[in-house]
Amino acid sequence: MENKKFLPREGDLPIGVLLSRANEQIELDKTKGIRTEVHFKFTCENCGERCMYDEPNKLYQEGECHKCGHKTQVTVGGYTTFSYLHENRNS
Repeated sequence: MENKKFLPREGDLPIGVLLSRANEQIELDKTKGIRTEVHFKFTCENCGERCMYDEPNKLYQEGECHKCGHKTQVTVGGYTTFSYLHENRNS
């Protein structure tokens, strides 16, 4: 049986750089009156699925794949941002 191992995606950043860039974006948006949430992403090393943490502004050392359930040690990743012009998300 072949042991499949999927590598991180091209362009993924080491955790330290990732956190720094995400924090810079949050602070920059804050100066413009924009509230920004960051959702960190990683690639499942078992099935290759791109996964995103549900909880905003939190980056964990381990992530569970929503497709196959495998737990991946997260050392590199990416993120996506959600920006809100109003304090209330429903407005």
